[in-house]
Amino acid sequence: MSRTNRAILLILVLILFVYLSVLGHTLYQTHLARQTDTTVVATEAAAEEILDDISPEPVAEGPTPADDAERFDALVRQMKRHMDALVQADRLMGRNQYDQAIETLERVLQDAPHFVDAQMRLADLYMQRSEFAKARDLLHSVLQADPDREDAKLRLARSLQGLRHHQAALHVALWLLEKDAYREEPNQIAALAYMGLDQVERAIPHFRRQVAINRENVVAQNNLAVAYARLGDHRQAVTLFRDVLREDPANAVTYYNLAVSLSQQGQENEAVEVLTDAADRFGLSFVSSWLRSRDFDGIREATAFVALQNAVDADDDLF
Repeated sequence: MSRTNRAILLILVLILFVYLSVLGHTLYQTHLARQTDTTVVATEAAAEEILDDISPEPVAEGPTPADDAERFDALVRQMKRHMDALVQADRLMGRNQYDQAIETLERVLQDAPHFVDAQMRLADLYMQRSEFAKARDLLHSVLQADPDREDAKLRLARSLQGLRHHQAALHVALWLLEKDAYREEPNQIAALAYMGLDQVERAIPHFRRQVAINRENVVAQNNLAVAYARLGDHRQAVTLFRDVLREDPANAVTYYNLAVSLSQQGQENEAVEVLTDAADRFGLSFVSSWLRSRDFDGIREATAFVALQNAVDADDDLF
């Protein structure tokens, strides 16, 4: 092959190589472009899906100013009617027209079952009529709405005491005393509840606290003496019963309790002396039933007791 032919062949090979290189580069760029387009399309679709997920729900339209005005105008008029009814109930109570007052308040609560002022007034009226269960239910409702109402707690404890639900009354009384241990009435309710549960030893600290709070409360003093007597501490009971009689010499039941405690200690003459004082103050017929009590069986044969019994029997024969 001549030099000329070899040169021509070399040139053709070079041209072919350049062509193939250009073609390969073009095909590679086209492939990359297609991949990029696919990625962009996929990314845009994903973005649209995310935006759909986080798009806020349409906000419901609230009441218009006119709606609010109408609603609260109705509320104000309703509350005014209720307050007028409370005033009317108070007037009826002031005139001792309790049945009408109860009817008025019951109508209010039919319209507004959770109107606390009406519930409290009605509970008081129910307790005046010894309808303690109705009062209890109303006060329970009040305390469910407002557990901190001390006046409702106290009324609830009273209603439970009226029902003789001693354990429940005790729970509420102790609840009251958690905040203030030196409140007179909750201590009394707690003490009487313990007495009703035959837990006399636990009653005594509450009676003592009640007496310390109000030394003029002869009922509390008498209850404390009774508690000591039930525990068999008649010496302490006698001292307290005598204190009560000095404060309240017309307290008939204390004469009886004092005489019993004296007889339990074998102080028959002192016991008969107390019974005689009671007969002088209240009449022989008044103490007649006392003398038949088994509490005096221990001194029934005593000379002084027999003499008093004869005097009572003679008085009965006159009538």
